[in-house]
Amino acid sequence: MGDLVGVVGHRQQGRAGGGRPIPPAMPPEAAASLTAPATVTVADGAIELTPLALDLGGGRLTAQGTVAESLDVAVDLERLPLSLASLVQPALGLEGQVDGQLRVSGPRAAPDVVFDLSGQGVAAAATRAAGLPPAQVTATGRTAGDRLQIDASVAA
Repeated sequence: MGDLVGVVGHRQQGRAGGGRPIPPAMPPEAAASLTAPATVTVADGAIELTPLALDLGGGRLTAQGTVAESLDVAVDLERLPLSLASLVQPALGLEGQVDGQLRVSGPRAAPDVVFDLSGQGVAAAATRAAGLPPAQVTATGRTAGDRLQIDASVAA
């Protein structure tokens, strides 16, 4: 697998130009690659993803939709390693993987979020230190105004 690299450019009156390289998004030890060609269009204050599919550490993240004053974005996760969180916060010591879907829609100031997630072999540095075994976790939920409604279960 190669690094996650590409070229950023801008469109002006239908023409692409001004390209510059994107630096690798993750350190070399975190395998990340596009699984297919993707288009990210930035125009008139909006960002459109025409699906962006990434292989991240052996798992897959796919995102597509539009980010503007109104949001309409769908994200699918498949076997996404939780250990990727260590790139941001190593002390978490997360293990396991997650599958699921996330949908964000509505106005940017108050978006509606709906999710359905399932984690396998979920563990953290704190749970291991407490002697707890890895867990299976499921969570479904949605936002409702300024509240989050969630239904979750955890089993060892």
